[in-house]
Amino acid sequence: MTLRTVNILDRIGSLIPGYIGYSKRDNQRKSDKLLRFKIASQLEEVQSTINSLQKKATRGDVDCDLMILEELRKASSTLCSKIRHAAYGASALFDSEQIKEDELHEIYRLDEFMLDQVEHLKLLIEQDQETNFLVAAIRSKLKEVEKAFNKRENFIRFNGIN
Repeated sequence: MTLRTVNILDRIGSLIPGYIGYSKRDNQRKSDKLLRFKIASQLEEVQSTINSLQKKATRGDVDCDLMILEELRKASSTLCSKIRHAAYGASALFDSEQIKEDELHEIYRLDEFMLDQVEHLKLLIEQDQETNFLVAAIRSKLKEVEKAFNKRENFIRFNGIN
């Protein structure tokens, strides 16, 4: 196992009080962004399933209300965009208001919950469930993800993060 060599900026930064903590928080923010992008890409896969159901319903292959499927598609698309472009805790190195590590952990915890919900939904889709059950599951899981996302946004807003 090779250790990463420390670059000159990291060496200089280690001499600045608070830089190491800032660097750690910055890496956590980057991880949070990657996690949100993963959630968004998985929601896009759910949208693909909804699109497939819409096509099948149009052909008469499945008995499902097209209006309901369109509502789900729109909800999924909107939620996907919100998550992909969501704010994440950001503060400059010398800001007087630094983001606390426990605040970043709470944001990350909410993101992980959203990912769990989307992954559970994808498992249901892969099991080739009955159409009406699948539509109900998609609706339920999208509401859970949206609820967690709103909680995340409120947490960021009310804690003055960003």
